[in-house]
Amino acid sequence: MNLYKANQAATERKKPIYYGYLVAGNELKPLPIGSTLDSKRGIFYGQPGPGFLGPYEFVFIREDAFGLNKRIKFKVIIEPKF
Repeated sequence: MNLYKANQAATERKKPIYYGYLVAGNELKPLPIGSTLDSKRGIFYGQPGPGFLGPYEFVFIREDAFGLNKRIKFKVIIEPKF
C-alpha cells in the first residue's frame, strides 16, 4: 500500500478500534465466556459465572486511525462473598 492510500484509509477511519484478550501465562487467549468487548467504543463487559474465582489478567489494544497501538493491561481478582 502506498503512502497516499495509507493516509486516505487513516482519515476515513477516525475512531480507534479495540481488541481484547485474556492473558494466560505468556499467551493471549480469547476473552472468557460471559464477557464481551465493544470494539468500536472500547467498552468491556463481563459477568463471570460460578467457579470463576481468582486473578484474571487482561490486555486491551487500542489501534488508532494510523495503525499505532497502545496496550492497556489490568488485573481482576474475583473473590467469594463469604
